[in-house]
Amino acid sequence: MYAIFLTHVFLTLFMLGIIWFVQLIHYPLLSLIEGENFCLYERCHFRRMIYVMSLPMLIEFVTGWWLLYEKIPVGSVWLLRINAGLLTVIWLSSFCLQVPMHVKLIKSFDKHAYRHLVSTNWIRTAAWSVRSVLLVGIVYWLLNR
Repeated sequence: MYAIFLTHVFLTLFMLGIIWFVQLIHYPLLSLIEGENFCLYERCHFRRMIYVMSLPMLIEFVTGWWLLYEKIPVGSVWLLRINAGLLTVIWLSSFCLQVPMHVKLIKSFDKHAYRHLVSTNWIRTAAWSVRSVLLVGIVYWLLNR
């Protein structure tokens, strides 16, 4: 039971680091790539990020929802429900907002798509940040009860 929880916490913190790196460093630098190089770069970026993000996100999603059915004494089941709800927000944002913009940008640079990608990615950045604080709080509570 605690192994699932700790796996979930680890993956959430891993994804927190990835998403802040992408938001503050990687996405802003995309705007510096010009011409035909942009599409090639975006295609390579998208393919490689899938390798880095998909398995951790999938395991994080499964373990986050699994925790709702485990008997982990976290003080309040609402904390785990908020966590699962924010996970759902991350997945919806990823597949309804970010992925379509990446697909569009693979074909050609589109200033509107690029700005939409960067601005809507704040949804995931905020959700992973809130979830990280929430989960670290639960870990602290479990260690000090």
